[in-house]
Amino acid sequence: MPIDIGGTLEQVWESVSGLYDLAPMTEKAVARLRQDFLAEVADLVTDGIVPCGFTVHLASARLARPV
Repeated sequence: MPIDIGGTLEQVWESVSGLYDLAPMTEKAVARLRQDFLAEVADLVTDGIVPCGFTVHLASARLARPV
């Protein structure tokens, strides 16, 4: 299942940073990470949008008979 989280630089930062546990990092370290992220992805902006996405593979299983 494709997941599209593309958007503006700020929107993509909010989406991507929310995927990781940044709580153990200091406020200064998170600010530096954000600054570095925005600088690195700035070249990817097309018409104000940063393309960003990933694919999630879903599977389900069913026990054939009770154990």
